[in-house]
Amino acid sequence: MQSLATHNKNPIVPYLAGVLVAAATYWALAKAGLRFGALLHPYVSPVWPSAGFALALILVHGYRFWPAIFIGALAVNLELGATLPVAGGIAAANAFSSVFAVYLLRRFADFQPQFARLRDAVSLILVAALACRALCAILGTGALWAGGMVAEGEFWTLWLNRWIGGAVGVLVMAPFFLAFAEPVERSREAKWYAEALVLLVLVAAAGAFVFTPLQPSAHSRYPLAFIPLPFVIWAAVRFEVRGASVASLALASISLLGTLQGHGPFALLPRHEAVLLLAIYNGLVAATGLLVAGAVGEMRRERSLRAGLEVLRQVFDLLPVGVWITDERGRISASNPAGRRIWGGERQLVPKQYGEFKGWRLPDRTPIEAHDWALARALEKSESRIGEEIEIEGFDGARRVIRNSAMPLRDAQSRIAGAIAIHEDITGMKAAEFRRAEHQRLQRDALVREVHHRIKNHLQGVAGLLERHAVANPALEPVIEEVLGQLNVLATVHGLQSEFPGRELNLCNIARGIVEALQVVSIVPLEFVLAEGLVPIEMNADEAVPIALILNELVSNAVKHVAPSAKQAAVKIEMKRDGVRAVIVVRNAPARLPPGFDFAGGRSLGTGLRLAKSLLPGEGARLSFSQPAADVVESVLELWPPVLNHATDSVSAT
Repeated sequence: MQSLATHNKNPIVPYLAGVLVAAATYWALAKAGLRFGALLHPYVSPVWPSAGFALALILVHGYRFWPAIFIGALAVNLELGATLPVAGGIAAANAFSSVFAVYLLRRFADFQPQFARLRDAVSLILVAALACRALCAILGTGALWAGGMVAEGEFWTLWLNRWIGGAVGVLVMAPFFLAFAEPVERSREAKWYAEALVLLVLVAAAGAFVFTPLQPSAHSRYPLAFIPLPFVIWAAVRFEVRGASVASLALASISLLGTLQGHGPFALLPRHEAVLLLAIYNGLVAATGLLVAGAVGEMRRERSLRAGLEVLRQVFDLLPVGVWITDERGRISASNPAGRRIWGGERQLVPKQYGEFKGWRLPDRTPIEAHDWALARALEKSESRIGEEIEIEGFDGARRVIRNSAMPLRDAQSRIAGAIAIHEDITGMKAAEFRRAEHQRLQRDALVREVHHRIKNHLQGVAGLLERHAVANPALEPVIEEVLGQLNVLATVHGLQSEFPGRELNLCNIARGIVEALQVVSIVPLEFVLAEGLVPIEMNADEAVPIALILNELVSNAVKHVAPSAKQAAVKIEMKRDGVRAVIVVRNAPARLPPGFDFAGGRSLGTGLRLAKSLLPGEGARLSFSQPAADVVESVLELWPPVLNHATDSVSAT
């Protein structure tokens, strides 16, 4: 806690030291002003450099330094013999006017102490120098009047002297302190410093010629007071506010000393009038230099802005992505060459016309309406969209795929001032991705085809071995035949997958393959019938083997239980569609269901049907048995998504 307290107390030390140094500086400048200008009244002077220092102090260091102004002014007036109320009133007037001037400059004039704009110079002259110093003069003179220190009829004369002194102090001293509040750039060349030195010498020489005995006495009555003005303007043009403030301060110092010694064009007047008119003269010179410096700074700023805009324009034109910019109403006001190339032209449209831009969102290719373009939503709803992929049809009819981004543009008050859209042409990238994916698919298909082909060959080899065992072992023939049927089904499925790798299997082809394989070993005719107009029915590849084995068991079971000695004995396999379902009906005749047969309950089932029941998928399939006639048995296999991929919407069994 002790270290924390020490840390919290430390900042007050430099602050107090800064206040004391600033108060001492204010006191010294005020003493100098009263010494050279207090000719009508000991507390009033038309020379008041401390006013400029006070304004610069608050502008640079903030309102918290107002006590420095109050303390310095209070000390000066107490030292002169003023009572505490009078000295306090004058000190409060000086502190308040400086703080109030800074508030007005910042609040209403957006004042920038670098004087990079002409409006900064105008604001300082009108607000800080003329208006606020007039208020300070009224308050200060009023404090003297309230203390009985103003003779009758002198109020407005003293007010005028205080006003002019404060105003000129602001015009001459404030720009000087503000200009050098930041260090001079060290990157300046030697000729820059040489020119500055030469210019300072010329200003001093011109001032000395006008306000010292260097001027011939025969010319003393000539209006030569403005001979130094061109040099002040030169300083403002070449060195902006630093040059203008230094030249003005140098001329003001030389002219004041020379006039007090009886030299110069103002020395012919009474002493107090000469100093008052000289102050007005120095104020006009300082204001002129300040205005020129502000204008030059603004021109330099505009040149810099134009150069920056030119660089941005070149960057805008060279960007590899398309850029479209709108104004606050949404009208497209600018586009770069890349944007026009992507869209095959340019259209200056308003939001309700954005429908002329044809586009579809990927991957579902949903058409984009006029109000749904990212640029329109950025303007209307202040939304930002980044990187949405869109297929477009340009004004030239060409199709492209772009990555679309858009966001609102805002002004200094955070109001929407327009919007910007960025379009990146990714047609080539998408084509390359497709080619890469297609190449990978072909490689995968070739590998899968080879694997399924080898599995089929192996299964057929195993089947051949089992057939020889059946011949050698007649007792095992029934069992081997059942296994052979299942192996043939597997071989059929793998054969289809080797022919069409990476694709969904066609249920019709699977059924046909099973029937053809069983027909070879069946002594009963098998009839395979496809409903007229039946389109290919795609199966989920993961369910192909179980469904094929179930179908094999149904046909094998039908062949096994039909009476082969009966006339016209046959097994008929019929495939048809019922909405989104595929229906396979296996009908054998003559045949009968065994007593107590219940497939759903698992009663009176043989080995094959128990296998079929165990393989039946839990969703997307149903198997049922019926005896529509006395000597006919029908087994019906119904399939729907997700076993099938033909329909997008799954249908539950009812």
